[in-house]
Amino acid sequence: MIRTEHRPRLFSLSDQVSCTAIGLIGVEIKDPKTFLRQFEEKFPTLIIQAIDARFIAGFTHAQMIMQQSWESSRRGLSYARKRNLDLLLRLALSNQIAEALTKVGLRKGTVDLAILAIGNPSEVKNLYEYSSKLGKISDKVILLSKRKDKFLRKLHDISTKASDSTTIGVGALAYLLAERAALLGAKL
Repeated sequence: MIRTEHRPRLFSLSDQVSCTAIGLIGVEIKDPKTFLRQFEEKFPTLIIQAIDARFIAGFTHAQMIMQQSWESSRRGLSYARKRNLDLLLRLALSNQIAEALTKVGLRKGTVDLAILAIGNPSEVKNLYEYSSKLGKISDKVILLSKRKDKFLRKLHDISTKASDSTTIGVGALAYLLAERAALLGAKL
């Protein structure tokens, strides 16, 4: 079935907090800092992070990362003081902000974008409407393709053997990435 009408995919984190991942095709980024600042100014109550969609292994991955970030913030255990940077660190699988920015941060140019947002459900819906003015909304850029799977495995040094050894089956990469994100602060 082809979806002709797009609606935000809202995932509940608590009674009054939801999260979403919005995919946009071919967004022109002239200045990454200015681009992110416009979201912060327009939606000051939301936690928002925008990254190249290649770094998201599907909606499950995005949801788990946002859930981790929200819960760690609630418990005072975030990897960064700024909650949007906590999301970035988790997506980059790094506890170093400079490394995370280099690895998965926005760059100038045209990019398929993933916007992750956490906050009041009505504000998240407003962000969705606002985002639709920046480019064509597409779930496809969020979903895990074979090409993206190969790219993320190489980037994060995850072998096929690692996912084959789980009981998860389909979608194992999303869970492996989320697990690594959760363990960033752990000393093994």
